[in-house]
Amino acid sequence: ELAQQISAAAAKYGKYMRRAKCVSILGGTPYPVQNRLLASPVDILVATPGRLLDHMQRGKVDFSRLEMLV
Repeated sequence: ELAQQISAAAAKYGKYMRRAKCVSILGGTPYPVQNRLLASPVDILVATPGRLLDHMQRGKVDFSRLEMLV
């Protein structure tokens, strides 16, 4: 899946950036696991549209400090 490839590439390119946190939010992964990943600040969030909308509706994603959306 494309989101998994992007997440793997972000981890590869940022492996020397110790403080950069990359999280992948995809359908098929249980919500409790994703909620734990989203509980602390994230630098790079890779998400499928449907699952991102789900988390936004549940109030689990905060874009107040968003700098870039691709």
